[in-house]
Amino acid sequence: MGNNVASVDPQHNVMVANASYIPFTMQIMGSQEAIDKGLMKPWAGW
Repeated sequence: MGNNVASVDPQHNVMVANASYIPFTMQIMGSQEAIDKGLMKPWAGW
């Protein structure tokens, strides 16, 4: 297992995570926005 570390600042809506093993960028968005963009399917939970 690796060392997965992340820090969250909910006041500023920022998350900093160590993802140096895979170079990429992310954009965090709400579920409805992701559904509207076709990035995920609607889900009603468990």
